[in-house]
Amino acid sequence: MPIIEGQKTGRIVVTSKIEPLMEVAGDSVAYVDPFDSRAIRLGFLKVIKDDDYRMKKIALGITNVERFDVKKIAKEYVEIYQELTAN
Repeated sequence: MPIIEGQKTGRIVVTSKIEPLMEVAGDSVAYVDPFDSRAIRLGFLKVIKDDDYRMKKIALGITNVERFDVKKIAKEYVEIYQELTAN
């Protein structure tokens, strides 16, 4: 999960605007068109030059990481298993 790993370190993530990356990242990354080198360049320039944008995405990334916490995911699996076995 490179998106989550990058966000866990407190870095901004620039990634392709494609699934499943969009599902993992939500609104917490800078998206670029992976088939357009100009768009990729502009995406990197934006995160380098726009401090407010970069800091907002970093903060959203830190929040996004919480969705993938191992203990939280394990708890959700236990709850699903308990729900399935209760029926």
